[in-house]
Amino acid sequence: MNAQNNVLNGHIIITEWFTEEHMYDRDWYIDLIIFLSNINFSYNATVSLHVCSEEALIIPESLRKICHPPWPILKHLKVMTFHMLKRKRELRNSLYWVSPLLETLIYRGITMTLVSPTDGADEIAF
Repeated sequence: MNAQNNVLNGHIIITEWFTEEHMYDRDWYIDLIIFLSNINFSYNATVSLHVCSEEALIIPESLRKICHPPWPILKHLKVMTFHMLKRKRELRNSLYWVSPLLETLIYRGITMTLVSPTDGADEIAF
């Protein structure tokens, strides 16, 4: 693939809202790897990736052993989740598998606050 087909920068929002009964499974991660593999970035691109939960990006070791990294030349990645991060080490390891040549990795978990005009602020989890 020539450089003309590579995206310079990207902002990707993956909306996946799972309940406790329906969590991330092998099919989810395989589909994610295929999806990410179909997006080609130039080597110096910066990609922002937003997901609901860090769990969405912690690709199981068993898949990492048999699949190729989807973004082998990406150097700059920013990840935001809508929950506080609890498994930072596992997330970091998975993201370095997704993009093994990363020079910059920024990840952040947030809790969003919804403000109602009558009730004040209520914390909601996304």
